[in-house]
Amino acid sequence: MGLWQDAKSRGEALVERYGRIAIGTFLVLMIANYSLFYVLIDMGVELKGAAGTSGKAAAAFAAYKLFMPLRIALAAVLTPFVARVVWRFRPPPEASPGEAPSEAG
Repeated sequence: MGLWQDAKSRGEALVERYGRIAIGTFLVLMIANYSLFYVLIDMGVELKGAAGTSGKAAAAFAAYKLFMPLRIALAAVLTPFVARVVWRFRPPPEASPGEAPSEAG
């Protein structure tokens, strides 16, 4: 199995186990990441190359795409912690037969 297929299967397993929490964690990181780059560019951080000659939104998007592997890894690491916090206030749904057990408790 190639590196890409291995990473893809891990991501699918993460979404299967944590569901909306995994997707929500990734979306929050995605929005925060893009916003951070936009604010940094707006504050005067300059980019070299093609991204530096485009508008602020395009330059922020280029930087955002560059950091995608780090964002995916960070989401994979943070999701179990976020799930534990969420499950303290809202217990996870009961696992159906064949599903992975939750980490509540």
